[in-house]
Amino acid sequence: MACRNPILFARFALVVLFLAAAIRTPHAQGTPEDEPPPVPRADEKLTPPTLKRDMQPVYPDRAKEEGIAAEVLLDIDIDAAGLVENARVVKGAGPQGYGFDDAAVIAAKQLL
Repeated sequence: MACRNPILFARFALVVLFLAAAIRTPHAQGTPEDEPPPVPRADEKLTPPTLKRDMQPVYPDRAKEEGIAAEVLLDIDIDAAGLVENARVVKGAGPQGYGFDDAAVIAAKQLL
């Protein structure tokens, strides 16, 4: 299962992992979506997120056969327990129809 372009695939995987580290604070009910989340108080103990399991996306077979590589940028919502609540494609893969976007979302939803 060798990748023809390991540099681009590694870049793709790093984008997914980097985005998985971002934690969104849920908005209070009735708060408009465009308002930023409240800033934590200085006396609150904050723990930065850590990746507990690395989940590599499955490289689409057709893309692998044709030597196609792509990057997908995701927006990932992570709850207070560190579980992925939602993953959305912000910037999809350039070559459409190969399954890169779906593979990235599936891998992101399996992150812990």
